Amino acid sequence: MLNSRTMTLLIAALSVVVLAAGCGGDDDTDTTSAAGNSSAGAESGSSPAGDVQSGNGQSGDSSTASLSREEFIAQAGAACAKESKNLLTEINSYFVSRQSKGLPEKALIAKTIKATLGPVVEAEIAAIRQLDAPVEDKDQIEAMLSAQEAGLERMKKLKQASDLGDAEDLFDDATRMLEAYGLEGCTAGL
Repeated sequence: MLNSRTMTLLIAALSVVVLAAGCGGDDDTDTTSAAGNSSAGAESGSSPAGDVQSGNGQSGDSSTASLSREEFIAQAGAACAKESKNLLTEINSYFVSRQSKGLPEKALIAKTIKATLGPVVEAEIAAIRQLDAPVEDKDQIEAMLSAQEAGLERMKKLKQASDLGDAEDLFDDATRMLEAYGLEGCTAGL
């Protein structure tokens, strides 16, 4: 039963996705509060995640200054975790719902990767770009995001894949850069 074996491999690989999504940027114990009661969000009365979403750069002492590297990592990690939260379910649902359509297995895996992982990576890139990156790291962060975009372009050309590892290979450069910076949870959702 090759299809059930492939599904098992997909589910196993995606379990790693769920674990990895929570890895990036949670070294700072001040940013663990979901309610925004951390010291980072206490100044403005809003949560760091709220600031990520709003993109407000209104005149206030802390809202116009760039984030520290630790704050940036925490907020980017939270944004990536949010975007990849349901990825396992989406991949499984997409794959299972199209399994009976007669597509060759490797083509179906490639199509599943493009339809589910692609939008997550795009959303992560957009969320990170909304953050006010540390001034001294802006070039490095832009290089990481450009590497992610290059991986997305390669993904769009993917015609066949044996498993999710094939998708990881497309993002090797970006993954190395993101991990070196401390954004393990933003590595192509994997």
